[in-house]
Amino acid sequence: LLALLAAIIWVALSFTGVLSSPKLLPEGETAEVTVVEGETAQTIGASLVSAGLIANSSEFTDRVAQLDAASQLRPGTYFFTGGDTVDEIITALMAGPQEMTFTVPEGSTLAQTAAIVDAASGGAVSADAFIAAASDASAYAVDFPFLAEAGSSSLEGFLFPKTYDFTGLDITADLIIRTMLDQYAIEVSGIDFDSARSTLQDRYGIEFSNYDIITMASIIERETNTDEDRATVASVLYNRLELGIPLQSDATTEYVVGREVYQSDLAEDNPYNSYLNGGLTPTPICSPGIASINAA
Repeated sequence: LLALLAAIIWVALSFTGVLSSPKLLPEGETAEVTVVEGETAQTIGASLVSAGLIANSSEFTDRVAQLDAASQLRPGTYFFTGGDTVDEIITALMAGPQEMTFTVPEGSTLAQTAAIVDAASGGAVSADAFIAAASDASAYAVDFPFLAEAGSSSLEGFLFPKTYDFTGLDITADLIIRTMLDQYAIEVSGIDFDSARSTLQDRYGIEFSNYDIITMASIIERETNTDEDRATVASVLYNRLELGIPLQSDATTEYVVGREVYQSDLAEDNPYNSYLNGGLTPTPICSPGIASINAA
């Protein structure tokens, strides 16, 4: 009888959370918690327990009561990390979901895009992590066939310049990259690349791939400031290719040195020096906008 009574008491205590020891989320791991409009501190606390962020809901509700913060907890989707303190969680809930928006200007390089993502995410997606994820186009080619011609080169040229909003999402480098590649596919869906290649063959005797067109578009993007100039610059560059003359674009060397080009830089041989090397650069040198792609 005593053994049965003890078992009943143990089950009851476990059910009420007195004896239970929920498994807490390891430090560094992320948990998603969604707070709906009108939700009470008690139910939020229960969600935090379920997510493994706190051991029991009372440590949350008691602290909310001490801070008189119950009416200031804002709805939305949050991403907390194992090891966050109760005060840190409450502060975040009072501030509301962190906005995660950023704009990639036309002509941005992969490195510049990575820095923008790093700053916008508060380091949640570091520039190094973003560059590493975008370093091999073949890793995405199955889902994005237009990358097939890029081979194992980086995604330079395909991270479409635009404003993106990832507020309330569990952001990763992969998610951001896939969203940008989806946007590229949408933007170029109205362009007839087959006809473009045929026109280039007929007009200039040049056999271009789609990847070559994007590479040319990236050079046009960095060589021009206005839409009115893009067609003229494109014509000049194509004429040079037809005549076997180097493109002689400062922008291609600027891609390597990462700053304004000096005369001494143009004497340094590298695959992107279009004064010393004929033809196109090995890869695009930035993410061109749709106007430059159309010009190319």
